[in-house]
Amino acid sequence: MRLGFVGDICPASIEGDFVFSNDVLSDFLKSDILEQLRSSDYNIGNLECPFTNSNKKIKKIGPSIKANFESIGLLNKAKINIVSLANNHIKDFDGQGIDDTINICSKNNILTFGAGTSRNKIRNNITIESGNKKIGIISYAENEFNENINEVGTSNTYHVLRQILSLKEENVDYIIIFAHGGNEHFHYPSPEKQQLYRFFIDIGANLVVGHHPHCIQGMEIYKESPIFYSLGNFFFPSTRGFEQAHIGFYLLLEINERGLNYKTIPYKQNKNNYRINILSNKEKKQFLDFFDYISKIILDKDQYEKKWKEFIRKKQNSYLKSLLPVNKYVFALLKRTGFINYIFNESFLMSLLNNIRCESHRENLIEIIKLNLYKDD
Repeated sequence: MRLGFVGDICPASIEGDFVFSNDVLSDFLKSDILEQLRSSDYNIGNLECPFTNSNKKIKKIGPSIKANFESIGLLNKAKINIVSLANNHIKDFDGQGIDDTINICSKNNILTFGAGTSRNKIRNNITIESGNKKIGIISYAENEFNENINEVGTSNTYHVLRQILSLKEENVDYIIIFAHGGNEHFHYPSPEKQQLYRFFIDIGANLVVGHHPHCIQGMEIYKESPIFYSLGNFFFPSTRGFEQAHIGFYLLLEINERGLNYKTIPYKQNKNNYRINILSNKEKKQFLDFFDYISKIILDKDQYEKKWKEFIRKKQNSYLKSLLPVNKYVFALLKRTGFINYIFNESFLMSLLNNIRCESHRENLIEIIKLNLYKDD
């Protein structure tokens, strides 16, 4: 059996400058990656937005993304016959968006899992059988505004743990985790993500495949099991100017009596059209050299810690500013005058750290924020 994985699929626009149409589809059909996808028995991707006409947005920060119903043609033509809905945008238009997506996918014989509503109960895993081999695939997403509330939302880490145990009881041959999480535009997993994905292997998973960062991340072999931290984007026209968002790879698994083998097929999403093409030999060598480099960094404790700290320093102002109800100009003034050090004093930071780090305090803090945020709802 040939089983393929691609990363984020978003036939919609963040900036509002893209609408999926027959012209877009016609151009996409010229993509040479399609030959690879069509030769597989199953292809699985992360559908990063709902297919819906609903205009009822949930209350959130960040863009609310949706695609028109015609976008289903992209999945059909690419032979993407299974999609994970576990991501941070599938709930942007509430339960109606999720229901519309599940319904149109079902009508087109595309399996969905990872998100649900009270009307379309959440499906946490997909089981595929080939010959005498059985493969269980679990999808989940980090909690953002996609959080599962009143049966509307996505699978989370707790679902993963339960599903691994459940699939083990069913005696599946392979358990694959299809995970949506990590830091955007960063080529390395966070230490917490590395620890979590390794833990999935510890308790029974055979492979972890990640997406969400909108760029590739490295991979490692942990206890003889591969962890691919991020596949990068697949079809995502709104790259917001990030160069590496155009590069990704198709992860192809071949499963037979001898076991599970994999290979990576790197591609690029062209900037001037809607085609996804396999890299040329020169481009492929550059990709593989870089992929090998970032993968080695992950296993080098000192270099990995250095990359992580560099990333955190770059993000420092953004996160600190989010703790204050001021715009970027006022924040810059607070920094320039040194008044920021008075606000973020040692006592405040110690209290903040304890409230976030301690599970019980963090749970309380989240509920208190929600209580104030949604008090009029």
